[in-house]
Amino acid sequence: MLKNYYIERIIDPNDSRLQYIYESLLQPNFSPDEIEPIKKLRTLIENTVNKTTRNPLVLMVAYDNRDENPISLINGNILDFGEVGCGAIGYTVTKKEHRRKGLASSLVKAFEEQIRKNNRCPKVSIVESRRGSGGFWDKVGYCKVQNGRTNIVYYQPPIDFDFRTGEPVFGTVKETLRAKPLNEEMGIEDFRKWLAISVKEMSREWYLPERTNFETERAYRNAVRNSERTVKTNLDSIRDTVKLRLQGVLV
Repeated sequence: MLKNYYIERIIDPNDSRLQYIYESLLQPNFSPDEIEPIKKLRTLIENTVNKTTRNPLVLMVAYDNRDENPISLINGNILDFGEVGCGAIGYTVTKKEHRRKGLASSLVKAFEEQIRKNNRCPKVSIVESRRGSGGFWDKVGYCKVQNGRTNIVYYQPPIDFDFRTGEPVFGTVKETLRAKPLNEEMGIEDFRKWLAISVKEMSREWYLPERTNFETERAYRNAVRNSERTVKTNLDSIRDTVKLRLQGVLV
């Protein structure tokens, strides 16, 4: 157990600390096209509390127990398919002065424990990793999903749209899809199946537009088409061929 910090899962959409967390941890480290607006983050927490989603949000924050300031967090969803469960990590971040102390690794482990706790048969956990974060994800066991030695082409779908036209406010973000089998006996076909299911469900949970955010039905349908087009491209890449390198062994 690391000293001088404690981990807490945020389950209150009106938690007064959320605004500070957003301003001190998320906005300084991510561009607007990479993270959801705080209003949407509160909605995702509220849907989890009210059990109006089958994919509960897991927002876990590490606080410095000397001043109770947030210093690290992980944001993800438990993708719930009955007894079978998968995980999708949106992002994890740690303040610069607190890095290399094992905080982010502890949060990833806590997230995976939530998947196992909620499901009898955990399958995989996935993450969209940013450039420069590969060393960390390698360390915690999330390997690149590859076609031979080439990374699978993966694009984060748009997260915000013009409410009048349905056109994306930002373009798609090219990232590296990584995955970690949560079942050591999983074969490649089973892995490919659950990877595709997880990407599709993650996209539905995080990126599918909501009708109430648009001025007209036409704008809404245009936004849905834009989002689904990106998701289809990602799924086609996965279904073509998927290989995963775990500690130098090709699965």
